[in-house]
Amino acid sequence: MASLTCERLSKSYGAFRAVKELQLDIPDGEFLVIVGPSGCGKSTALRCIAGLETVTSGRLLIGEDDVTTTAPRNRDIAMVFQSYALYPHMDVRQNLAFGLRHQGVPKNQIDAKITEVARILELGSMLDRRPRELSGGQRQRVALGRAIVRQPRVFLMDEPLSNLDAKLRVQTRAELVALQNELGTTTIYVTHDQVEAMTMGHRIAILDAGKLQQLGTPQEIYDKPANRFVATFIGSPATNVLRVRAERSNGRMVARQPGIELDFGASPPPWLAEGGDRDYDIGIRPEQLFVGGEAGEPLTGDIRVSLVEPLGPEKLVHFVTQGGQTLVTKVPTATPIAAGDRPNLRFDPAAVHAFDPNTGANLSLRH
Repeated sequence: MASLTCERLSKSYGAFRAVKELQLDIPDGEFLVIVGPSGCGKSTALRCIAGLETVTSGRLLIGEDDVTTTAPRNRDIAMVFQSYALYPHMDVRQNLAFGLRHQGVPKNQIDAKITEVARILELGSMLDRRPRELSGGQRQRVALGRAIVRQPRVFLMDEPLSNLDAKLRVQTRAELVALQNELGTTTIYVTHDQVEAMTMGHRIAILDAGKLQQLGTPQEIYDKPANRFVATFIGSPATNVLRVRAERSNGRMVARQPGIELDFGASPPPWLAEGGDRDYDIGIRPEQLFVGGEAGEPLTGDIRVSLVEPLGPEKLVHFVTQGGQTLVTKVPTATPIAAGDRPNLRFDPAAVHAFDPNTGANLSLRH
């Protein structure tokens, strides 16, 4: 086990920069999740760490060792792929033993390691089966076992659960977290699924267009997104974003766009009190936009319900404004609301994020 450091790691393909000066300091034993949309550079970054891609610039350290140009087989890492990558002509026992045999590990040690991994992953009854005789979840456990049995310094996982059905993904996700806690091996896990990121990682690194947008714990990133991209990527449904003009009116601060007005009251948040009479992108999470009641301040305008999505204990309510702006909120399933309704909406000014319309930076974090 070891720490891992990416020092301004970059990867280019000709003029295209897939990863841009990635800076990560991952302590020994951490479970770090790298998350972002398709094409953001997360898998390329992982392949650079694995040595499967040549680094264009920057350095990579595992522990105190500079492995930037070290061959993959000499980095003491193990990688778990989306496709499982099992040998179809070998049974589970042979698949687990393959890497150890090539390292020259004595047979008695191989047998002992396989026995232990089979116990941890509950593979004991499957050791004589071939991959085609296993379910998707069982194949994924074998792929994990093949990585674990080597006892590497670092685990790298590239969307390992994406081929599983929804129920099995949730189950395997929990098993992976418990397994990493037990083994204590430094783990870097790549996914495009923000729910996986929020539920699995000690910390999350969010990438977009090859650049690190924010690094922090799941709660830090949810509560204090660094910019508009992070705010809209993390959280489901996504944060509502309204382009508004902030102005003072009758001693109160209001923010308007055609057909919508947000009343921030006589004591607006510091970022708004100091910077009125300008444009903002206002971010309101669906759970902080309220239907009816008296909590918060009013969000008014020609706003009607366009769609109601029942989800069991709650419903997602979609609104559309006269100007075509869409908003989403969550309400308890017993709330009487239907398409075409025009309910009163309120919001909590203290929970609002304000983003610079040009840079996307979160201006409300400066106070």
